[in-house]
Amino acid sequence: EGLNKYNVSCRNVHIFFLYEYANEKGEVAPWQSLYSRSGKFMKHFYERLRAELRMPMEQIHFWTNDNIDTYSDEIAALGGADVAYTALSWSGGIGFIDPEAFPAKSMDEFKAMGSRLVTPMQESIAYDSLRGMFGCSGDIGNVPPKGVTVGPRDLMAAKEWIDVEFLVGCGGIAHQKHQIRLSLFGPICP
Repeated sequence: EGLNKYNVSCRNVHIFFLYEYANEKGEVAPWQSLYSRSGKFMKHFYERLRAELRMPMEQIHFWTNDNIDTYSDEIAALGGADVAYTALSWSGGIGFIDPEAFPAKSMDEFKAMGSRLVTPMQESIAYDSLRGMFGCSGDIGNVPPKGVTVGPRDLMAAKEWIDVEFLVGCGGIAHQKHQIRLSLFGPICP
Protein backbone atom coordinates (compact mmCIF):
# COMPACT_ATOMS: atom_id res chain seq x y z
CA GLU A 1 0.00 0.00 0.00
CA GLY A 2 2.94 2.33 0.62
CA LEU A 3 4.08 2.01 -2.99
CA ASN A 4 0.63 3.10 -4.19
CA LYS A 5 0.35 5.89 -1.63
CA TYR A 6 3.74 7.40 -2.49
CA ASN A 7 3.61 6.63 -6.25
CA VAL A 8 6.73 4.44 -6.24
CA SER A 9 7.29 2.98 -9.68
CA CYS A 10 8.48 -0.62 -9.94
CA ARG A 11 9.08 -0.43 -13.71
CA ASN A 12 12.80 -1.23 -13.30
CA VAL A 13 12.32 -4.05 -10.77
CA HIS A 14 13.00 -7.68 -11.66
CA ILE A 15 11.48 -10.33 -9.43
CA PHE A 16 12.99 -13.75 -8.81
CA PHE A 17 11.46 -16.18 -6.35
CA LEU A 18 13.35 -17.91 -3.53
CA TYR A 19 11.56 -21.20 -4.05
CA GLU A 20 8.47 -22.78 -5.55
CA TYR A 21 6.58 -26.01 -4.98
CA ALA A 22 6.69 -29.03 -7.28
CA ASN A 23 4.71 -32.25 -7.37
CA GLU A 24 6.03 -35.80 -6.83
CA LYS A 25 7.21 -35.90 -10.47
CA GLY A 26 9.23 -32.71 -10.02
CA GLU A 27 6.83 -30.62 -12.12
CA VAL A 28 6.92 -27.00 -10.97
CA ALA A 29 3.64 -25.43 -9.87
CA PRO A 30 2.65 -22.72 -12.37
CA TRP A 31 2.04 -19.35 -10.76
CA GLN A 32 -1.69 -19.69 -11.48
CA SER A 33 -1.88 -22.75 -9.19
CA LEU A 34 -3.47 -22.54 -5.75
CA TYR A 35 -0.26 -24.15 -4.46
CA SER A 36 2.17 -21.61 -5.87
CA ARG A 37 4.26 -19.24 -3.80
CA SER A 38 4.73 -16.97 -6.81
CA GLY A 39 0.96 -16.99 -7.30
CA LYS A 40 0.59 -15.58 -3.79
CA PHE A 41 3.04 -12.83 -4.77
CA MET A 42 0.92 -12.03 -7.80
CA LYS A 43 -2.28 -11.90 -5.75
CA HIS A 44 -1.01 -10.05 -2.69
CA PHE A 45 1.57 -7.73 -4.26
CA TYR A 46 1.39 -7.38 -8.03
CA GLU A 47 -2.41 -7.19 -8.32
CA ARG A 48 -2.62 -4.69 -5.44
CA LEU A 49 -0.06 -2.40 -7.04
CA ARG A 50 -1.60 0.25 -9.29
CA ALA A 51 -1.17 -0.78 -12.94
CA GLU A 52 0.96 2.24 -13.85
CA LEU A 53 3.43 1.38 -11.05
CA ARG A 54 3.85 -2.32 -11.89
CA MET A 55 6.94 -3.92 -13.42
CA PRO A 56 6.31 -5.51 -16.83
CA MET A 57 5.33 -9.18 -16.60
CA GLU A 58 8.50 -10.19 -18.48
CA GLN A 59 10.48 -8.86 -15.49
CA ILE A 60 8.80 -11.38 -13.19
CA HIS A 61 10.93 -14.51 -13.51
CA PHE A 62 8.74 -17.45 -12.58
CA TRP A 63 10.11 -20.90 -11.91
CA THR A 64 9.30 -23.34 -14.72
CA ASN A 65 10.19 -26.92 -15.54
CA ASP A 66 12.65 -25.55 -18.10
CA ASN A 67 14.65 -23.14 -15.92
CA ILE A 68 15.33 -25.19 -12.78
CA ASP A 69 19.03 -25.67 -13.52
CA THR A 70 19.54 -22.20 -15.03
CA TYR A 71 17.59 -20.01 -12.56
CA SER A 72 20.77 -19.06 -10.69
CA ASP A 73 22.41 -18.14 -14.00
CA GLU A 74 19.40 -15.95 -14.88
CA ILE A 75 19.80 -14.06 -11.59
CA ALA A 76 23.55 -13.66 -12.17
CA ALA A 77 23.00 -12.46 -15.76
CA LEU A 78 21.12 -9.45 -14.38
CA GLY A 79 23.94 -8.63 -11.96
CA GLY A 80 22.76 -10.76 -9.04
CA ALA A 81 20.06 -9.90 -6.55
CA ASP A 82 20.04 -6.38 -5.14
CA VAL A 83 18.18 -7.72 -2.12
CA ALA A 84 17.15 -11.18 -0.94
CA TYR A 85 14.27 -11.51 1.49
CA THR A 86 14.36 -14.78 3.40
CA ALA A 87 13.08 -16.50 6.53
CA LEU A 88 14.41 -19.48 8.48
CA SER A 89 12.54 -22.76 8.74
CA TRP A 90 12.44 -25.00 11.80
CA SER A 91 15.51 -26.85 10.59
CA GLY A 92 17.42 -23.61 10.07
CA GLY A 93 17.04 -23.88 6.31
CA ILE A 94 16.21 -20.96 4.05
CA GLY A 95 13.55 -21.70 1.46
CA PHE A 96 14.41 -25.26 0.58
CA ILE A 97 18.13 -24.71 1.13
CA ASP A 98 18.91 -27.20 3.85
CA PRO A 99 21.66 -29.75 4.58
CA GLU A 100 19.85 -32.67 2.92
CA ALA A 101 19.07 -30.81 -0.31
CA PHE A 102 22.55 -29.29 -0.60
CA PRO A 103 25.04 -31.86 0.71
CA ALA A 104 28.56 -30.49 0.54
CA LYS A 105 32.01 -31.60 1.62
CA SER A 106 33.13 -28.05 2.40
CA MET A 107 31.73 -24.60 3.05
CA ASP A 108 33.19 -23.38 -0.26
CA GLU A 109 31.40 -26.16 -2.16
CA PHE A 110 28.14 -25.35 -0.34
CA LYS A 111 28.40 -21.61 -1.09
CA ALA A 112 28.94 -22.31 -4.81
CA MET A 113 25.80 -24.43 -5.27
CA GLY A 114 23.04 -23.02 -7.49
CA SER A 115 19.38 -23.64 -8.22
CA ARG A 116 17.94 -27.14 -8.25
CA LEU A 117 14.98 -29.47 -7.74
CA VAL A 118 14.90 -30.81 -4.18
CA THR A 119 12.95 -33.03 -1.85
CA PRO A 120 12.55 -30.83 1.24
CA MET A 121 13.28 -32.12 4.70
CA GLN A 122 10.19 -33.32 6.55
CA GLU A 123 10.66 -30.40 8.96
CA SER A 124 10.33 -27.99 6.03
CA ILE A 125 7.15 -29.67 4.83
CA ALA A 126 5.72 -29.60 8.36
CA TYR A 127 6.66 -25.93 8.68
CA ASP A 128 5.01 -25.04 5.39
CA SER A 129 1.85 -26.92 6.42
CA LEU A 130 1.23 -24.03 8.84
CA ARG A 131 0.95 -21.52 5.99
CA GLY A 132 -2.43 -20.08 5.11
CA MET A 133 -2.36 -21.57 1.61
CA PHE A 134 -2.40 -25.01 3.25
CA GLY A 135 -5.04 -24.13 5.86
CA CYS A 136 -2.73 -23.27 8.80
CA SER A 137 -3.64 -26.77 9.91
CA GLY A 138 -0.41 -28.72 10.11
CA ASP A 139 -1.78 -31.18 7.53
CA ILE A 140 1.46 -32.19 5.82
CA GLY A 141 -0.52 -34.10 3.19
CA ASN A 142 -1.55 -30.73 1.71
CA VAL A 143 2.04 -29.63 1.04
CA PRO A 144 3.64 -30.58 -2.29
CA PRO A 145 6.44 -33.12 -1.74
CA LYS A 146 9.12 -31.41 -3.84
CA GLY A 147 10.29 -27.94 -4.68
CA VAL A 148 12.72 -25.88 -6.69
CA THR A 149 14.98 -23.39 -4.98
CA VAL A 150 17.77 -20.94 -5.54
CA GLY A 151 21.11 -21.99 -4.15
CA PRO A 152 23.40 -20.67 -1.46
CA ARG A 153 25.44 -18.96 -4.19
CA ASP A 154 22.47 -16.71 -5.02
CA LEU A 155 22.02 -15.59 -1.43
CA MET A 156 25.74 -15.13 -0.87
CA ALA A 157 25.92 -12.92 -3.99
CA ALA A 158 22.98 -10.70 -2.98
CA LYS A 159 23.97 -7.10 -2.29
CA GLU A 160 21.57 -6.97 0.69
CA TRP A 161 20.10 -9.88 2.61
CA ILE A 162 17.10 -9.26 4.85
CA ASP A 163 15.76 -12.04 7.04
CA VAL A 164 12.09 -11.60 7.92
CA GLU A 165 10.36 -13.83 10.45
CA PHE A 166 6.59 -13.43 10.19
CA LEU A 167 4.55 -16.63 10.28
CA VAL A 168 2.31 -14.78 12.73
CA GLY A 169 -1.05 -15.60 11.15
CA CYS A 170 -0.58 -19.27 12.01
CA GLY A 171 0.40 -19.21 15.64
CA GLY A 172 3.26 -16.82 16.28
CA ILE A 173 7.00 -16.78 15.86
CA ALA A 174 8.47 -18.46 18.96
CA HIS A 175 9.99 -21.27 16.86
CA GLN A 176 11.50 -18.73 14.48
CA LYS A 177 13.17 -16.84 17.34
CA HIS A 178 14.93 -20.08 18.32
CA GLN A 179 16.26 -20.62 14.79
CA ILE A 180 17.37 -17.00 14.46
CA ARG A 181 19.35 -17.34 17.69
CA LEU A 182 21.01 -20.47 16.36
CA SER A 183 21.85 -18.81 13.06
CA LEU A 184 23.31 -15.73 14.75
CA PHE A 185 25.15 -17.37 17.62
CA GLY A 186 25.58 -21.02 16.65
CA PRO A 187 28.52 -22.59 14.85
CA ILE A 188 28.88 -21.61 11.19
CA CYS A 189 28.18 -24.62 9.00
CA PRO A 190 26.40 -25.56 5.76
